[in-house]
Amino acid sequence: MKKILTLLMLIITGLASASEFAGDRKVEAKIIEQICTFIMGKDNISVFITDGIKDMLRYSHHLKVTDNCEKADILILTKKFPVERCGDKPIFTTKYYLLHYNHNIVGALYWHKGRPNIILIRERLEKFNITPPQELIQFIESEKNLW
Repeated sequence: MKKILTLLMLIITGLASASEFAGDRKVEAKIIEQICTFIMGKDNISVFITDGIKDMLRYSHHLKVTDNCEKADILILTKKFPVERCGDKPIFTTKYYLLHYNHNIVGALYWHKGRPNIILIRERLEKFNITPPQELIQFIESEKNLW
């Protein structure tokens, strides 16, 4: 009887944490979708994603995943990737440490202490002539202030 109760508790706990994870993924997908539409200035955007969050974008209505980085409008990096072959495109990342990786990375959405954090880098936005809307102004930082 104790084994059955223990098993049931493990299943319930697992389901609860899985639904919480799915909720975080939906939030992350919506934030990334919103930022990408602001960056690109259009609604239907072709994105190349290194890995990890492709399944998350099933919650997105405006981002379409492509397997060819050369055909993508914007790249989303979840890990280091040789972006030189993709052309000179804006890049967004889901890892803070990747902001150092390439000067085409215009911003990041990363989780810290269970909360999403957004950073957009002023100089890199200017490089791509991106003028963020009023809603994103509070997330803009100068590159020299980041490290």
